Amino acid sequence: MNLHCPNCKKKGVNFIDNYKFEIKSDEKFIGNPKIYGCDDCRLFFANPMPDKEKLDKFYETVYQAPGRDLYFKSYDDIKDNFKKDKNLNYLLYLTIFIDFKKIQNILEFGAGTGDLGYLIKKVFNHINLYSCEKDLKCLEILKLRSYNNLTQLDNVNEKFDLIISLHNFHHLANLEIIPKLKKSLKKGGHLFFEVPNCEFDKNYINRSSDSPHLIFFTKLSWEKILILHGFKKINLSNSSYSINKCLHFMESNKKRLYNWELKPSNFSMQKIKSLIKKITPKPLLKIRKMILNSNEYKDISRPEYFVNNQENSWAIRGILQKNSD
Repeated sequence: MNLHCPNCKKKGVNFIDNYKFEIKSDEKFIGNPKIYGCDDCRLFFANPMPDKEKLDKFYETVYQAPGRDLYFKSYDDIKDNFKKDKNLNYLLYLTIFIDFKKIQNILEFGAGTGDLGYLIKKVFNHINLYSCEKDLKCLEILKLRSYNNLTQLDNVNEKFDLIISLHNFHHLANLEIIPKLKKSLKKGGHLFFEVPNCEFDKNYINRSSDSPHLIFFTKLSWEKILILHGFKKINLSNSSYSINKCLHFMESNKKRLYNWELKPSNFSMQKIKSLIKKITPKPLLKIRKMILNSNEYKDISRPEYFVNNQENSWAIRGILQKNSD
């Protein structure tokens, strides 16, 4: 098998490890890949990549399904998430390098519920918010938050001062989105991203799961990416909580979710839970919430978990600038 690196196109990449599933049933959509790595780029990737139709279906119908960690029922569940320390940390980081008085249009690629853009808009209300998001539940919330959603970037005439993409690139089956996002930037515009830090030759090799991630980045891989695509590096640094905490959190999640499956009963049970919630006195619901939130790793956005600019941080973040087409 003569594989090549999806970034630098070098042939002769190395086998690293078997792919590990957090949720066993995800194998129906992702298949049974192996993980390979490029010595030159320090980029790692799954191969074979899943079929595009299966991957699209996974993110449309499974990723946000009841019973999975990302599931939410309504806007009330997430309406205050933009106030979390994680988002305040993002905003502080951005304002160090970017003058938001000069920013008019922001695009969030893979916006989810748009917490960061919504926070930015609260502080700098002259800014226009755009999103590129497919999840139907998220789209409802983005509309409430005054986002203009774009279904695809290829035919969009609008140019953006800032593009934000937080924890999205590693879910994609290739890196074709990088030049597309650059093309959508104004000259002098910025791309802000954050992805997991996956140094497989260090303690990340001890991870318990990979799914549904498909591309695994390192700091060196981003140094290569910005050179290949002609970006100017404004900042490239480590961020978020430590890899050791990440590994602990991954292991806990896998134990809890490994046998989860998407079934009609998931939705029926959710209706029952909703009914119980409606008839349960509010003081009891508050006590239940306190108990659930007592898990040490339940909210990993808490400030004590952030160890910015440490090599042992779980994430890599960067601000790149477009200086030419």
